[in-house]
Amino acid sequence: MEKLIWQKNRVAKNPRRGNSMHSQDLKTPSTEEELNVELRSFQRKVKRGYELERVVWLPGKKVRNLEGNPLDGEVKGNTVYVYSENEPVFTLKHEFCEYLLTQDKKPLMDLIAKLLAHIMYDQYRSSEELADALAQLL
Repeated sequence: MEKLIWQKNRVAKNPRRGNSMHSQDLKTPSTEEELNVELRSFQRKVKRGYELERVVWLPGKKVRNLEGNPLDGEVKGNTVYVYSENEPVFTLKHEFCEYLLTQDKKPLMDLIAKLLAHIMYDQYRSSEELADALAQLL
């Protein structure tokens, strides 16, 4: 994969066209296509992660996690979103690896979420019954 050129807020030369353009124009369809080729390569190498269907490259998009820290990328559903302007391939590798590492925990987390929802529903039902009983006493 060719080295990506990215100069924020500067005019740069596009090596493919030979003309000047602004940094917003440096996102080329081929970059996103190359990231998708890389994803397929990672999937073949580790024989996992085939449920990830595509990569969307959104360079410079400001996305933050729950703590307010900026994200370079994330997986949502079956799509890997890459926001990194300077190192999109590394970000894709990181997100792919993180996705694989968290998949072993997913069934356990789903079970815990279902148990918690059931407990919360039981608690709600009990408090409603108690509220009805107290209301009748008043």
